[in-house]
Amino acid sequence: MRYHSFLMVALTVAASAVILPSCTPAKKVARYQYLLDNKTEHDNDTQVASHPPRNNQPPGRNTPSGSGSSSQNNTPLIYEHDKKEQENNVVVIRNRPRQNPRYSTNDNESRPTKVLHARDRDLEIQRDTEQVIRTAMSYIGTPYLYGGTSRRGMDCSGLVCLSYKSVDKDLPRTSATQAETGRPVPRNKIQPGHLIFFSTSKGRKINHVGIVTSVDGGDVEFIHASSSRGVRIDKLSHEYWRPRFVKAVAPLEG
Repeated sequence: MRYHSFLMVALTVAASAVILPSCTPAKKVARYQYLLDNKTEHDNDTQVASHPPRNNQPPGRNTPSGSGSSSQNNTPLIYEHDKKEQENNVVVIRNRPRQNPRYSTNDNESRPTKVLHARDRDLEIQRDTEQVIRTAMSYIGTPYLYGGTSRRGMDCSGLVCLSYKSVDKDLPRTSATQAETGRPVPRNKIQPGHLIFFSTSKGRKINHVGIVTSVDGGDVEFIHASSSRGVRIDKLSHEYWRPRFVKAVAPLEG
């Protein structure tokens, strides 16, 4: 009996010596390939998981064994700004650059949008002002004609109407009503394109208007249709016009 037991042990050891050398290398190769494949998956910037994280678990950690999920679902996930897309019941985690909400240019953010609109508006006003002044300057030398609006003759308010019409800005026909159009401007804030109004008769009733063409320090030049000399350029500092000045407005900003 002891002889048979010894013989069986010897045969078992011999069989293991023959089988194991042929199987062990194959298992090692398979195990090595498995590790390489897992490493490649974890190195990817985008990973796919069969389920979303549970229990508000921080990104990049495995689900605890006590949570009830199987071991195959313990693959660590990389979440960028908690952005998840549901595609065929599979949660896909994608990378995207983080934006600072304070300086975001999203359409829902009102402050950057307002800044851009204000800048565009300023550029538009500047272009229109240049066009208005060019149009008015083209009428220099035109004779004065009460109620006129052509190169054969025009009055002061007619010159203003024609000039601003070139930028599709319709203004009232008389200087008194034009004075009520646009944003009022203090005398020390007058800029090119503004309208300046005068009272050349007794009292302070407005009856004359001109278009500011340039401002050099406190020296303001304006173009107007003079009843005695036609369309010409004068200075606000002139002894005749300075005491007769009443107000100024910015018609393109009204």
